[in-house]
Formats: sequence, structure tokens, C-alpha cells
Amino acid sequence: MDAFGLAGSLVVDGFTITNGLMSAGGGIRIDPSGDSHVTLNTIRILGNTSTAASGTSGGGLQVELYANQRLDLTNCRINEQYAHQFGWGGSGRRRSQFSSDR
Repeated sequence: MDAFGLAGSLVVDGFTITNGLMSAGGGIRIDPSGDSHVTLNTIRILGNTSTAASGTSGGGLQVELYANQRLDLTNCRINEQYAHQFGWGGSGRRRSQFSSDR
């Protein structure tokens, strides 16, 4: 799922993303523009891969937030991700609000 350039609100609820393959954010990439609020509820992100050799990566979840942008994660599970470089399952750059129930 790619939420690049999103402006406004997005709610994603109740599904699983598996075996994704992208250069950044193999499962979900969130890089909104403008005033944005993204909510992920009861999402499972499993077994995804980022192939990026440089820059911000993130096998399962890549997030870039700036002023007036917000991400809420509720009851989400992120497991078994692989990032080609920056070898972990998530990556992010936060200059705004982020919340998680875990």
C-alpha cells in the first residue's frame, strides 16, 4: 500500500499485507503531503521486503511525517520483515505526531 502524496485523512482497518516487495516500504509506505492524518487499525504486516540500497528503507513499514501530519497505529502487528540496507523492518522520519498502542 502506498500513501505517497496523500492529503487529508485515511483510515485503513482490518486486513493483512504479506510478501510485499518494493524499494522502500515493502508492506506499507506512508509519505503524505499537507495536513494529513493516517490511521491504521488492526493491520498485520508480515513477511515484506525493501530492496533499497540507500536512503530510507523499511521492509514492512516506511513512514515519513512532517509538520501537521499524524500517524496512529492501533492493534497492529509488524513481523518478519527484511530491509536490504538499514536492516530492520520499519523506518521512519518523524517531525510530527505519531502514536501507537504498543
